[in-house]
Amino acid sequence: MIKAANAFDDAVFRIDMIRTAINAAIRELPEDVPMFALVDVVNALWNLRNASVLLDKAADALEADTEAVQR
Repeated sequence: MIKAANAFDDAVFRIDMIRTAINAAIRELPEDVPMFALVDVVNALWNLRNASVLLDKAADALEADTEAVQR
C-alpha cells in the first residue's frame, strides 16, 4: 500500500505543478478573453484542486493503514 500512497503523493505534486502553470497562464491572458472560456479554465482549476485534496486524503489513509498493519 505504501507504493500506491507514494504514487498518489506524486500525483498530488504533479497536479499542484499543473495548477501553478495554469494560474500563470491565466495572468497572461488578454483582457478581452471570452468570459466563458475563462470560466471553464477556473472550473478546471477547481476540479484539479479537489482532485488533489482527495488524492492526498487517500494517500494519508493508505499510509495510516500500512502503519497500523506494521505494528
